[in-house]
Amino acid sequence: MNNRTRAVKLLQTAHLRQTDPRTAIIEALLDADRPLTQEQIAECIGVSAPNKTTIYRTLMSLVEKGLIHKAYLEERTWHFE
Repeated sequence: MNNRTRAVKLLQTAHLRQTDPRTAIIEALLDADRPLTQEQIAECIGVSAPNKTTIYRTLMSLVEKGLIHKAYLEERTWHFE
């Protein structure tokens, strides 16, 4: 199963609507071998990345649902995994 399919299944399990930003953010985190910052997530997604506000709000909703968590704070920047 590829990471895009895993991302979709995670959203379905959490009863969250499947949107392109949510799927892309989860997929970027699944592809990563370490926790990522909001900016690193945007870089992983590339030119189709949503704006910073959308990424932040999506990350917070995914944390709230327990799909991802804040890993640590380094230099005043949260990392997510």
